Amino acid sequence: MKKPQERDVYQGRYITVTEEQIHKHCYERVHLRSGVQIIPFRDNRILLIREYRVHEGRERWKLVSGWIDKEEKTPQEIAQEELAEEVGMRAEKWTLWKTHDTHGQTIGTTTYYFIAQEIETITQAPENPDHDEVREMRWVSQGAFQRLLRTQQVMWDTSALYVLQFFLQHHQKRSALHKK
Repeated sequence: MKKPQERDVYQGRYITVTEEQIHKHCYERVHLRSGVQIIPFRDNRILLIREYRVHEGRERWKLVSGWIDKEEKTPQEIAQEELAEEVGMRAEKWTLWKTHDTHGQTIGTTTYYFIAQEIETITQAPENPDHDEVREMRWVSQGAFQRLLRTQQVMWDTSALYVLQFFLQHHQKRSALHKK
């Protein structure tokens, strides 16, 4: 969300750069389009994809994700589309687990983190309109995820921290159930 005194310097499809004068200093901000991150979860594992990122010129392991670039759709509808397009799956159970909002900071965006459960493969998956190529899918445990982080195959970013938090909370819930 832009402040009224900010002026646009650049406006693209996914990024807007603004500047604002405060006490004789020019502050620049980047506003990113909102997005979704999906944590497909089953059998104590999450699904990661190894995707070739055309604009980065490399591949990396990451969550299924996407920009909220269809104004008529809700974040959950976008998340459902991304799961179908990127990995050919659908989930019966969806939970909005976290909302990460950084508006007002130097780089501002909102990211919605969804937990997808009761997952099944779609026989006729829709075509993925993105130019990025999903090269592999892997269900990983918490230990395997941590190994991917240590070997820098997964980026240390906000999504990685949320995945670790998700595994920790899930482990705590399971431990509490076993103690009863």
